[in-house]
Amino acid sequence: MKEIFVGNLPESATDADLQALFSQYGDVTSARVVREERTPVSKSVAYVEMPEKFAALAIECLNGHEFRTRELIVHSAETSRWQSDKQPNLARGSAGTSFVRQA
Repeated sequence: MKEIFVGNLPESATDADLQALFSQYGDVTSARVVREERTPVSKSVAYVEMPEKFAALAIECLNGHEFRTRELIVHSAETSRWQSDKQPNLARGSAGTSFVRQA
């Protein structure tokens, strides 16, 4: 299985929306929009899990894809974690918010 990071989602996106979007490229094991702990507000990111044989095509086709007026950022979740672990101070704002698009 391959875990895929999906960023720049509109707040209205749901798990079912992601399931439908990614299932065009193969079987989806899970699709989960990350939400605030105490509220149902989306953090505009999600994780999708699908077999590796389908994941590469989904990443290639959906990275940069416009979804409800937002350009999606789609890549391997392992890449996302590695970049945040290895470059913790890269282009950080005063509150620690990153301003670098990691694709």
